[in-house]
Amino acid sequence: MKFPLYSSNKSIDIKTFGDIEVCLPNVQGMVECYENEDIKSYVSNFDFEVNQIIGFYLTQNDYDNFNSSDKPKMDGYLKIYSPKKMKNQEINNSNLDEMVQIFKKNFLESNWDKISEKIEELGTNLRIDSPILMENYKPNETTRTFITFNKIASETYEDFQISALNLMNIKNRLIWVVYYKSYTGPESIQDLKRKNDYLIGKIAMSNLEN
Repeated sequence: MKFPLYSSNKSIDIKTFGDIEVCLPNVQGMVECYENEDIKSYVSNFDFEVNQIIGFYLTQNDYDNFNSSDKPKMDGYLKIYSPKKMKNQEINNSNLDEMVQIFKKNFLESNWDKISEKIEELGTNLRIDSPILMENYKPNETTRTFITFNKIASETYEDFQISALNLMNIKNRLIWVVYYKSYTGPESIQDLKRKNDYLIGKIAMSNLEN
């Protein structure tokens, strides 16, 4: 079943977060689809009530095939959200640097070369109890980025996942943007960073212009 293309035919989609409007850009090959009720229901099951999801992008292929399985495939997807308590709370870029120091305490920091050797040796049998911080950097003045590595598992499924967690200052409000991909080898980390920086650039520019 193919869903209607909610916002893929628009250059900008507007969502409200507290007292600001967040502009969600059109992204080639992806569909902003959080208004689809099936997708909203599914995604909300994996989020926390304290957050407000502002936007959610799937690849065009994953979007088209969403209803083909009870456990839809989602790889290379993007979530834009913020804690509800941050509505109407003003921030500046220096606050992002303060948050970086706080966030770094929530991740394990480890030698990536040693971890990649263990992945080669043990595969998904490798035990990872907490997300591992691989890198953090500043792609632009209004964004701070964390690259993390984690293991996701269910009763029937185990895999490694990498993500780019971005703390963004959009119109002086804190907005979190996270891009997720499956880990398929060292090259997937560079692919994640390239695509993430492209997406972050589009979001930042859309909100400067509107």
